[in-house]
Amino acid sequence: MELLKQTFQYYTIQLVKNYSNLDSKSDGHAHIILLPKKTNRNTSYYYSDTDADVKSLFTNATKKPYETINEKKLKRHYGNPFAHVCINSVERSIKIVDNNLYIKNSNYFKFRGLNKKYYRKHSEIFVFKINLLNGNFTIFYRKGNRKQNLKYVRVNNFLKLRDFIINNNLFFKKLYPENKLIFNKQKELINDNEFLKIILNYLESNSDTESVLSKDIFNLIIEFFVRKKEIKVPNEYKSLIVNLYPTEKFLKKNDRKLVQSILDSFGIKSKFLVKFIHENPKISISTYSKFAQFFGQDYPKYMSSISPVFSKFLETVEEESICVDFRKSNFKHDIKKVEKENLIKIINDFLARTSPSKNAIENIYQLIRDHLLMYEKLKEHDIEININAVNYELFVSEHEEFSKFISLIKKGWTIEYQYDNRMVRHIEDPFTVVFDDKEILFNPVILKREEEYQVEGSYMHHCVASYSNKETSLIVSLRINEGVDRVTCEFNKKTGECLQSRHFCNQSPPKHFEESLKILKSRVSKFGKQRLLNHIDVKKVAVKINGVEINKIMEQHEVQNEVRMYHDIDLIDLF
Repeated sequence: MELLKQTFQYYTIQLVKNYSNLDSKSDGHAHIILLPKKTNRNTSYYYSDTDADVKSLFTNATKKPYETINEKKLKRHYGNPFAHVCINSVERSIKIVDNNLYIKNSNYFKFRGLNKKYYRKHSEIFVFKINLLNGNFTIFYRKGNRKQNLKYVRVNNFLKLRDFIINNNLFFKKLYPENKLIFNKQKELINDNEFLKIILNYLESNSDTESVLSKDIFNLIIEFFVRKKEIKVPNEYKSLIVNLYPTEKFLKKNDRKLVQSILDSFGIKSKFLVKFIHENPKISISTYSKFAQFFGQDYPKYMSSISPVFSKFLETVEEESICVDFRKSNFKHDIKKVEKENLIKIINDFLARTSPSKNAIENIYQLIRDHLLMYEKLKEHDIEININAVNYELFVSEHEEFSKFISLIKKGWTIEYQYDNRMVRHIEDPFTVVFDDKEILFNPVILKREEEYQVEGSYMHHCVASYSNKETSLIVSLRINEGVDRVTCEFNKKTGECLQSRHFCNQSPPKHFEESLKILKSRVSKFGKQRLLNHIDVKKVAVKINGVEINKIMEQHEVQNEVRMYHDIDLIDLF
């Protein structure tokens, strides 16, 4: 049953005079390109008599395209080769079919260029279907023409619905004629009040149509969906529904409780976490889940020991939308209980010395994740290592050690730059700078070995590791607090000029580094003028682990793998 149908159409026409062929182009002229007829397709009115394109120029009959709703004018120029014609249409409708409410908004464009016989079509169609009994909804969107078509079909996808309704305004999208009379005519025929009145009625809302915006419609759909599905929600639930809707499968398993269902979809449901989220409703569940996965199945035992300020950090992160199928991580590791306890101590120490921010929480997560991945890799090579660090400073040092091993294992050998000893001693001499009435000790470190580049890049989350083979650059790491905070600087060896200086994640250096960077640049510039920044020699050194060259270790692993493979074959033969 059709409840409402609104349509509007207007025409854009641009004419050129067919009696004023010119020899040169000037402002205010339109042109027709006459193409040679190479196929049997007869798509243009006129063609070039030669094998080359011919540009014919005509003065415009009108200064700019004119707009009209007069069909007689359209018919007069519909097939006129000296007219550019565009037919613009908008259609909006609401209907009920088998307890489903269909809301459709379509924009159609049909246009023909100068000298062309046939019209091209372009359309944008948005259909929203919602079941009035169970709240399930489907979005259909199509944009393009016969040859190029963009199409979406989504079911119960609030992110895509928000994008269409709020960001693209597809419920209320209309045409935009410049002619005010035509614009007002469209407003009269495509009446938003009539349209909204029906929608609000079926969404069971008493809102005034005059004050309803696209975002209000979106929120009403969420509320309708929750009511019809009888979902048990906390006070602040809309962000959870939009980003982390758990699907009917998990709602059924969890007595239709939203928070429990979402946690179950991540594989981290527990009484402790349910209580924690109800006490801290603004935290990012997806970010919490990433940390919980470090500790395996018994994560509540460890996560409950994290400092209460952790929630403040989690509130700085916008909830990440993750498809249900990808919420349970495949990131698995095997670390000891004491090592898990050490991770908690490291996290708590980091939280105590850092202000809550999105970058801070993401940096510590990525650092721990990289650490555990390196830990697993090193264990594969029978290297005796443990996570022994019990605070953030020790953890950074341990992370550097892990990075060195990984770098060595990958290459089997390393290169070392040798520099003038006097230059090294002078540049690396520690110095103090007063900032905010406090003395800060700065330690410049020239990166000389390839693994040092690797460690610096891994710790700082930038690409300095790739500079180890860049022989024209001198890399200096300016550090404070035993290397916890640092800025990586690149200098030209010929001139001593500072090419770039980068803080964590390629950010600009913070203010407390400004004065120290001036001192460092002055030191390097001095030796640049003396031509003493260039390396004296480059040595290629074999890597050894526990006194054994890395290549021999790799050979041992290959032999062990072959033995396991043949053993498996023998077992198969026995059966």
